[in-house]
Amino acid sequence: MKKLSLLLLSIIVFSCGEHEDVIYDPNTSTTFAFFENGSESLLDVISPNNGVIEVGVGVSTLSSSDRTVVLTIDEELSTASSDQYTIDNLSVTIPAGEYFGALTLTGISTTIPPGEPKTVVLKIESVSDNGQFTSSPHSVKMTKICPVDADFTGTYTLTTLVPGIFGSSVFVNGEVTISQGSSSITSREFSSPIYPDLGSFPAVTFSFNLACEGVVEVPPGLATNVGCGSSTTIGPSNNTGSYDPTDDSSFTIIITDDEGGASCGVAVEAQFLLEKI
Repeated sequence: MKKLSLLLLSIIVFSCGEHEDVIYDPNTSTTFAFFENGSESLLDVISPNNGVIEVGVGVSTLSSSDRTVVLTIDEELSTASSDQYTIDNLSVTIPAGEYFGALTLTGISTTIPPGEPKTVVLKIESVSDNGQFTSSPHSVKMTKICPVDADFTGTYTLTTLVPGIFGSSVFVNGEVTISQGSSSITSREFSSPIYPDLGSFPAVTFSFNLACEGVVEVPPGLATNVGCGSSTTIGPSNNTGSYDPTDDSSFTIIITDDEGGASCGVAVEAQFLLEKI
């Protein structure tokens, strides 16, 4: 059997490349236009209703008259099709004496597929009075969410149904505390030590999503910091766990342990049951 060891992983990421954005001099009177919320906005489209978000556009100077900022959709970078959203107007008016205006984007719940977030990427095309503007795009990420009536938080008993690599439970069998996750209103998370049958290793925080149609989604790439020379990662499987949106007394989660066999040689589908105490 391959030996598992605790990996003390530290990653320093450097990013380099050409930066083509406009360099704005705040000491000049030239107007500079930009997206109010930076590079990305998140839009939860809660079925069966549509989701609505305002994308703010700002300018750096005041004016005694209205100004117009013209936007365009970057079709190459966008993943959403035209039937999955509507935009009220790609021409944003900044009222006289104001710094900000906005456009309204609506995500269509009937056409956005569950479990497949779609993005609309906007770019500033021009500003009235020959103003300058950011070349950095703004992405609106639309995620379809189905209502979950039950709470799915609190103390649960975790029981391994199918073990992971080397026949070990992926998490400790016993009590875990499930709390609201940060990624969306349907995300949940808990912390538990990893691979209890193979050694004494620190806890990891495992996140999952209560998706549409009673499917429990698992995001890819959760590093355990334990493995056979490199960290194993936990991610989704071809099969999925299930839950009842109206009953949080129990549900199942199915994962892939050691995704792609990248650390210990063989990816294993593991499964565990969570029962509310």
